[in-house]
Amino acid sequence: MDVFFVDVHHGGYFLDDTMEVYQGKVSNWKCDADRWSYFEIFDIIKQMRYPEVISIWYEAYDEEANMQSEKELFDEEYFTEELESDDLQETDKYPLFVMPKKMEDYKWVLGTLFTGKEEFKEAMTTYAIHNGRDLKFIKNDKLRVRVKCKKGCEWFAYCAKLPDEDTWQLRKLVDTHSCNREYKVKFMRSSWLGKILYSTVKENPNIKITDISNKVHQKWNAGVSKMKAFRARRVAIDMVDGSFREQYIRLYDYCHELLRSNPNSTVKLEVQATNSEVTDYVDRPLLPSFQRLYMCLNGCKESFLICRPIIGLDGCFLKGYYGGMILAAVGRDPNDQMLPIALAVVEGETRDSWTWFLKLLIDDLGRQQACKSYTFISDQQKIGNSVLGLLPAMDELLPEVEQRFCVRHLYNNFRKIHPGKKLKELMWKAAKSTYHQAWEREMKKLRKVNEETYKYLVKIPPRFWSKSRFSFNSKCDVLVNNMPETFNSVIIGPRGKPIVTMFEDIKLYLMERWARNRTTLERYTCSVLPQIKKKLAKEQELSRMWLCMLVKIYLELVTSTTQETSLWYHWKIENVHVGSGCSLEFPAAMQFVVATSSKKIQKT
Repeated sequence: MDVFFVDVHHGGYFLDDTMEVYQGKVSNWKCDADRWSYFEIFDIIKQMRYPEVISIWYEAYDEEANMQSEKELFDEEYFTEELESDDLQETDKYPLFVMPKKMEDYKWVLGTLFTGKEEFKEAMTTYAIHNGRDLKFIKNDKLRVRVKCKKGCEWFAYCAKLPDEDTWQLRKLVDTHSCNREYKVKFMRSSWLGKILYSTVKENPNIKITDISNKVHQKWNAGVSKMKAFRARRVAIDMVDGSFREQYIRLYDYCHELLRSNPNSTVKLEVQATNSEVTDYVDRPLLPSFQRLYMCLNGCKESFLICRPIIGLDGCFLKGYYGGMILAAVGRDPNDQMLPIALAVVEGETRDSWTWFLKLLIDDLGRQQACKSYTFISDQQKIGNSVLGLLPAMDELLPEVEQRFCVRHLYNNFRKIHPGKKLKELMWKAAKSTYHQAWEREMKKLRKVNEETYKYLVKIPPRFWSKSRFSFNSKCDVLVNNMPETFNSVIIGPRGKPIVTMFEDIKLYLMERWARNRTTLERYTCSVLPQIKKKLAKEQELSRMWLCMLVKIYLELVTSTTQETSLWYHWKIENVHVGSGCSLEFPAAMQFVVATSSKKIQKT
């Protein structure tokens, strides 16, 4: 077999008129003359990314005599001294790379060892950003990485993988720059910047895009666009919170941990089977997907059972990648502030999801017999929607329970059809009327102003939106569903996070809120809680100008046409709570007197 060698000189020079090599390395190719031609050899050399062939020569070769000394390569394999260099084989005497805190004006050491290719690329990226250099990976494969600065600059670095191990070594280096510093560095990618911003985002998840741009400019004298800063913040947030998909995988573990750390709580995870149309294309059935998650902590449940029996229901959208909604049940604590009871993540605000949520809530609060004495307030629903929504679910589970509509939401729907300040004023007066005759009087005024508006409001039973029809069980005369709205605004940040992180943030908020209230109450000396005290002071101020009047003996106090009956009804609804297990009916400033014909004063 006739063979010949091609010696390819690269990375150096030939001396003039000689075949001696100056600098660089030589690659030896063994070729079969029967199979190989000049053009095939020339093409293989081109594959090594050398633009031209300087010289090719032949020499005699004894295959059997040189079998042990020469390394044979067959087919398209080749041997290059870039990969097998004898002068860099003793790796023990070369330093192992350790990432410094700052790489500005960093001096590289030829022969430095790296634990892997990614570490070398990370080091080069950091070096380029810290020094403002426009570097580029011109070669990047499984065996070698070649880095070069921009055109006109002689800086160059070459790193290759050592044989039979995962260690990489810096083989060639020209550590001198002849270019100027760049303000916009191509290696400043959002993935790299996101890793650097990890600690910053962990301390301040709401960091602004402009603050990120200013920090990059001050720290590395480099610039980033708003979109790149936004993507970098998203990468850092994902690192802090974990990805959305990964947290759904760990939901079962999280639910068991909640039950372990919060005894007597209720945590319900519901999944749905994978679509049958999808499973037809795979060999094995797919895992079930997430549908709903309900959480009612024992501390929330026990706190509500000693408070007024009124519950606000509302839903809000999740802002995460997969969407969905949060359904929440919120009560009122003795200080007239919100008391979250239970919440659930569902696929949407439908009749089925509300029914599922209310069933679990009713079981937690003492089942149907106990919940019949509660009052539920929610946003006003469309009257014609009898299939979907909260109202059909309530009618199915608790048909005789007292329900209220939020008058603010009721008016928002009302003004779309019947706008006007006068109509708004009359509607709110009818809602605030505390006895039947007052409500009828305001509705007659409304009818004189606009007949269509009157017909619109009459269709909605007054027991849903007027104080004149409210019962005394809840001891609360609120007309707006502001407690769930307040809770939704509090969790606006967690609503954009992955599901496990969101539940943890909400749980942490509840724990901190209870601890803060407990500390405040220990230092509080008055028997009346602060918010109730403010309400009583306001009512006292309004009643200071009242006068005692003589009335005829035939005019009884219980007559519904007197102002006294209205006040009695108002305070019977309120029955203001002043503390846990305490209530205050008819405070001193609100007591009124009537005189009989014999001028005998009677206190009611």
